[in-house]
Amino acid sequence: RELAIELATPSRPITARQLAGVVLKNALYAKSRGEYNKRRQRWVNAIPPETKSVVRQAVVQTLQGEDHDARRTAASLLSKIAVIDILTESWPELLPSLMNIVQTGAKPLKLAALLALQYICEDLQTLDEDVSE
Repeated sequence: RELAIELATPSRPITARQLAGVVLKNALYAKSRGEYNKRRQRWVNAIPPETKSVVRQAVVQTLQGEDHDARRTAASLLSKIAVIDILTESWPELLPSLMNIVQTGAKPLKLAALLALQYICEDLQTLDEDVSE
């Protein structure tokens, strides 16, 4: 929760914001299938819904923020959350929200939303390949 707030706070130094996003991303993702499953299960079962909501809102807020580097970090983190939440149908408004940004947002926001969608597709593809092996 605190890391998500750090990421979303424009007055914080960009390096601190990026670090917060990377630490959060690494709390959700691991290259090892076993470790990834543990982290995914922790997000699904152990994190309170209110905390997940704060994290999701902070990431989307950052994705729509002014700082290019923060938007890129948010897009990367968003993809890790999205893969888990898409598979568990826990964040049904995410994809429509991203599509709305693509259709109506200013150019930098459109690019950030498209980047997030790209990362989500890549992560879903990677997950599918891992499961197929």
